[in-house]
Order: sequence, then structure tokens, then C-alpha cells
Amino acid sequence: MSAGAGEWEVGNTDTRHRGKVQVQLESRPSDRELWILWDACERFAPLPESAFFYEALAWLHGDDPWVRNAVAEYRKRAGEKAPVDTENLAQRLAAYEPRRWPTSPADPTPSRLPDPNKTRYCVFPYGEVAAAVKQLSEAGDFERARDFALRYLGYAVSVRTFEGGMKPPYELMAYCHHLWHLVDREAKASARGKTSAVSRR
Repeated sequence: MSAGAGEWEVGNTDTRHRGKVQVQLESRPSDRELWILWDACERFAPLPESAFFYEALAWLHGDDPWVRNAVAEYRKRAGEKAPVDTENLAQRLAAYEPRRWPTSPADPTPSRLPDPNKTRYCVFPYGEVAAAVKQLSEAGDFERARDFALRYLGYAVSVRTFEGGMKPPYELMAYCHHLWHLVDREAKASARGKTSAVSRR
């Protein structure tokens, strides 16, 4: 199991435990065992922001059998997905520079400790940025999708986690780079399609 994951019992209503999972998911977005734990928490106590979680998993890890099943079951429970509020997200991402290779800031953001009085523990809930990047890419707004991915990378570089020895969460940084590459690939494929279509006229 992931470090500490076994400490949280599924079905425990203590929101501090849900917060721990959310904070760790932010730092380790590709940790499959944390996905499974979050899915179990979501089945017991649904949160609106979990829509981002499933949308991101379906896009980035849709070839995983567990992901396909978990996403299908979530969609049966939750119904039609609502679009990501990209304007709201843009406002929260605005504080971070959209640089391809950002450097660590002199004054990093400290890790957020779970607050039992809150239901949202992270600045950007798991999957929110990925879902927005996917939504913008599907709409053909590749420039803005790239901008979101790079600003999220700027955020990742600024964060320090206690469990990581106050170092930036490198797995989150790699995740952000992956988002950028996916958008870049889609943009290039789209450009080739347009070029070929024009050449056939």
C-alpha cells in the first residue's frame, strides 16, 4: 500500500482522513492505490469535486480495467457530468507563471494540513486541471489548455510537502508535463488534419 494509506478505514466519517487522502493524491496523482482509496471514500461520502477525479482518470488512464469500471459506476451514480468552470479555475491559476521549465521560487508554498472543518483541502482538487485541459483541447482551444497545464506546473514547483522532506512534489510536476505533452500532441494532430483538408480542396 502507499505510505500511510492503510491507516484510513473506508467508511470512516472523520473528514480529516478524507483530507489526508486528497492531499496525498495531489502529491502523487499517479498512485493507483490512492485512486482506489479515494473511490471507496467517494462511494461512502460523495463530494461534487470527485467528478474531476473520474474525468481525469478516464482520460489519462482509460486503459486500466479498474479505472474503466470505477468511472462507469460513478457515472451511473452521478449522471451527466457538468463542464469545468474554466473561468473560475483560470482565476486560481493566475498566480502562477506559465513557464515550460519553471524554477523553484525563493518563497515556496507550504503544504496544506487537513482541516477537519473543511471539505476541500487542496487549492486544485485532484483532476480539476486535467479535466479542464481535456475540455479546452476538445474545444480546440489548445493555447489555453497549454497555459493551464503550465500554470499548474508553476503551482507544483511552488509547493512543498512534509512527507517529501519539504521538497517539491516531483510526481505532480511530471503529471503537469504529461498534460502539456498531451495537449501539444493533440494540437499538432489537429494542425496536420487542417493542413491535409486544405490541400485536398
